[in-house]
Amino acid sequence: QRRVPGADLLDAIVAVDERRQQYGQFHRDVTLDLSTREHECLAMHCPCNAMFDAMAWMVDLSKLNPTKIQQFLEFQQAVIGRFTGYKVPVIQLLKDTSKEAVCTVFEKVNTGGVALNVFELI
Repeated sequence: QRRVPGADLLDAIVAVDERRQQYGQFHRDVTLDLSTREHECLAMHCPCNAMFDAMAWMVDLSKLNPTKIQQFLEFQQAVIGRFTGYKVPVIQLLKDTSKEAVCTVFEKVNTGGVALNVFELI
């Protein structure tokens, strides 16, 4: 069987609710609780907002789940480094830029996207 590169990283990201929990069927049982830093470290789930200060998360991990430091270092190299190093292209427009100019910029940038009419652009 052919292995997809990075397939083992597909489980690296999970979605949780506003309480930072996941629930089982019928929303009865908590199946994953990431509501505290301790729970995060014990479950080995580093939140996205901690990726820009991964050292602080690793310090807590070293106190709460020290046997997982090596695993975290591998995750940091494979995922966090790419996440924090990703360059997002940005076009800055001044507040007083006309709507027509904004539409023109969007139209030029959106060449690979869906064609939008004037009403959808505004």
